[in-house]
Amino acid sequence: MIGEASQTAPTISVVIVSYDSHALVATITEIAPWAEVIVVEQHARSKVPDDVRRLRHDATVILSGVNRGFGAGCNLGAANAAGDVLVFLNPDASVDCESLRALAELAVAQDSGLVGPSITNSDGKLDTRARNWSTPMVDALQLLCPRAMVPGRWQRDIPAHDRRYREGGAVPYVQGACVAVARAAFFCVDGFDEAFFLYGEEEDLARRLLCHGRTSKLLPETTATHVGETTTSSVASFATEQLFRSHIMMYRKHAGRRSAWWGSLLLTLALLVLLATYPIRRLTPWRQRETSTWCRAGLRGVYAGLFAGRSVAPPPSSGHSEPWAAGRGVD
Repeated sequence: MIGEASQTAPTISVVIVSYDSHALVATITEIAPWAEVIVVEQHARSKVPDDVRRLRHDATVILSGVNRGFGAGCNLGAANAAGDVLVFLNPDASVDCESLRALAELAVAQDSGLVGPSITNSDGKLDTRARNWSTPMVDALQLLCPRAMVPGRWQRDIPAHDRRYREGGAVPYVQGACVAVARAAFFCVDGFDEAFFLYGEEEDLARRLLCHGRTSKLLPETTATHVGETTTSSVASFATEQLFRSHIMMYRKHAGRRSAWWGSLLLTLALLVLLATYPIRRLTPWRQRETSTWCRAGLRGVYAGLFAGRSVAPPPSSGHSEPWAAGRGVD
């Protein structure tokens, strides 16, 4: 058995991966004083660690020296953590003390895998998204069809009217902005798969935990606030490429090579449709975000998922905070 339930209140380690993430300076003091805080800084010349040490004297700051991706940064932090429960928190997110305790208590329950709270944005509006498993059909439909036209089981996000957003319960997996997991369970499945440089890490971890009988759960009475950040166009292209690379890797890892080839074909066709229709779409309100540059980055990502090796070289640093390295935005 992995991760036997604790007989006393579980100890908590909050792991934050930063890439010169200045939003962390504003949120570090909001973390419960009794929680262990571990910050993994992946920008070699960042001044953020100095601010973290000044504001949170008991924090452990690890300088990785190189950006190895979100999952690798989380693994490095977890390897230096002592808590019964690991809480992975984006640098631009915060969680209150009571929510942190409740997440930890559920995380050490016998059949719990990943545990996630309700998510609010900077305006205080709910933005919680528990998610269905990635499949070629789900991902292609999300690209081509308005959400209202897609049946609930084929949507990327579980529909907002689902009772689990109000009552809680088992879901395929939860958002990675704030997620708790029992330390024993995390290490039993070898933590995050570092082949996923960006996107897909929490889904892959949830799938492997499920193989051990541990189910991801949503705990809506707990709350985390996720502010979110913006990216430069070059970094946005890199993030889009990694999103589609991760899609193909997910199919191959959990459904086999045939699914990866089928998925690559389906996503390629969907991206080509979006690319061909962009001159028309840019004149309408529908999917203006998916520009021709975005579509080409997606096509590169599909190719990388099929043929690229394990390692990924991050884009050149712009000297600004890059949220793709420290957490994830909307995919």
